[in-house]
Amino acid sequence: MLRKYRWIAVLPLLGFLLGWTGTPAPLLAFGPQHLPFFVPAPPPLLRFSGLLLSTPPQEESAMRPLAVTIGQDKWDFQLKNVEALSGSHSGSLVLSQVFPRQLRLVGPEKFLQQIQDSAKAGKFVVVEGHLYIGSYKLRVTGVGDNAEGVVH
Repeated sequence: MLRKYRWIAVLPLLGFLLGWTGTPAPLLAFGPQHLPFFVPAPPPLLRFSGLLLSTPPQEESAMRPLAVTIGQDKWDFQLKNVEALSGSHSGSLVLSQVFPRQLRLVGPEKFLQQIQDSAKAGKFVVVEGHLYIGSYKLRVTGVGDNAEGVVH
């Protein structure tokens, strides 16, 4: 009797081979919720607009300043606007998840230098980047003096 149903032992191997060769049909039958691994969502892309100040601002504004570290230098980012360029949440909502309100800016040296030069000159600056909430980092992907002039 066992000899008659010996082919059943080959079924798991057949399923593995079909999935391994790239045939999507057997794997799609279960859907993404049954996959054995989790693919995290990419970090949100945000656009910060405002002034970087070396001292805390004296006047009240709509948003509290954000403590920013670039290398060894510390600044207060007086935010005028935070805009989410990806994801379904608003920029302010995403930024509210950062507590305490401090970020380390990392990325290409030319962008970080441009941000610091704008801060020293007291110019308005727009910074775009991916926000890594858990590690308090903003990976800078673009800098400009207005939203249309951001260089990537």
